[in-house]
Amino acid sequence: MIQDYSISSGTLLKGGRQPYGILSCLRRDGMGYTYRAEAIRPNGSTIPVIIREQFMPMCSTRADDGVTVVTPEDVAPTVDTFLKAFIKASEERRKVSLMCPSIIRILDTFHANGTYYYVVEYLRVIVVGRLFVEKYPCNESYYWLSKPRDAYITSLPVQPVSSL
Repeated sequence: MIQDYSISSGTLLKGGRQPYGILSCLRRDGMGYTYRAEAIRPNGSTIPVIIREQFMPMCSTRADDGVTVVTPEDVAPTVDTFLKAFIKASEERRKVSLMCPSIIRILDTFHANGTYYYVVEYLRVIVVGRLFVEKYPCNESYYWLSKPRDAYITSLPVQPVSSL
């Protein structure tokens, strides 16, 4: 069983355009964690966001501060290869999301705590589902998006399978 190395609720992530307060961990997989968070603006107001963290739980751990990623030297080249791919994909998605209204916008990308993060708009599945079905009416998309789910969009691009 994979140990849970997610960042604790209440932790403040710094390194992006603004600080982000972690609210909860929504999902984890072999390549990282997805968090529900709040972007903290300079005036103190907050905006709900989703943060994706690149973290390989089979290869890395957390430092005592609970945020910094620590990777043993023997697996560091493998983790670094995946980190570079994650960074490249994040930057490409960010550029595309600025031009295409059908893709959830990437608001921020940043390197901090020995890993990489990207921040996307926070949208409930049902809202995205309605928009998706209106723009792309077809039976398959309606089938996937019409079922009630307690989930949030956490991957890009927006496709019916992404919301599962």
